[in-house]
Amino acid sequence: MENKTLVFEDHSLKDLLSDGLISDLPREKFEEFQSENCKKIFVRKDANEFDTMKSTPCLRGIAVFKDTDGKVLLVKKNLVVLRGRTFSLEKIFDLDLDGSFAAITPEYVGNRSRHICLFKIGSGGTLPSDPFNPIVVQPGERDLAEAKSFRTLVPDLGDVFTAEEAERYYGEIITSGGPDGDVYDYYLKRINLSNNFTPEWNFDIATNTTAVKVTLKIDNGDASGQLINELGLYIAQVGAGPTFTDVEMISRLTFDTEPMSTNKEVTIEYYIFA
Repeated sequence: MENKTLVFEDHSLKDLLSDGLISDLPREKFEEFQSENCKKIFVRKDANEFDTMKSTPCLRGIAVFKDTDGKVLLVKKNLVVLRGRTFSLEKIFDLDLDGSFAAITPEYVGNRSRHICLFKIGSGGTLPSDPFNPIVVQPGERDLAEAKSFRTLVPDLGDVFTAEEAERYYGEIITSGGPDGDVYDYYLKRINLSNNFTPEWNFDIATNTTAVKVTLKIDNGDASGQLINELGLYIAQVGAGPTFTDVEMISRLTFDTEPMSTNKEVTIEYYIFA
């Protein structure tokens, strides 16, 4: 009897029998082979598929940066971080994260009555010495590396928001005791300013596409004089006023460093696919 090789991944048991690779085994030997190797085939295949599924998160996103004329400046993939994916499952199943995970998720906010409504920009997306080499976003990240304020006001110098601006900027941090008085920095900005703050569906059965688009606007004067190279989407509880509480980052991207100025405006179409 000549030597033959069994290649489990390339043949079903039926194929193996019809190929004559094991048909000349005694019946008791075949049954022994079948019992042991069927387990190996299915365990191996299922394990590979499960490992692939675990390493490929199903929520994903793309951000499209455009100038004032609608010209595309940059298309960049973004990462829905672990907190974002976990929050999605909390919403789908109406289920708080199991308390047994408290030791590894001590700062997760248990509030399912939130949605994506804010964004931040920052300068921690690259090393200062390597401004055109974006750092890879890690799944466990919870915030931008170095957030930059959209606007800075010094009330004692007469700085004040217009009524329209007051509806856009939040995340106020006050620095007291400055030479010109207290300084107010605003690190969060609302999304979808031109669509009544409402995201938009992108849905197509023919192409099996389902996504939601949020539009982010970096207006003239935002982060003026700053370098930016990171961007994050945030969920929050929206209250009367409006007010925003229980703010957490659910998605982040990094990109080549871009200087901002008083006359620079960028629109970002941020798509989250499922």
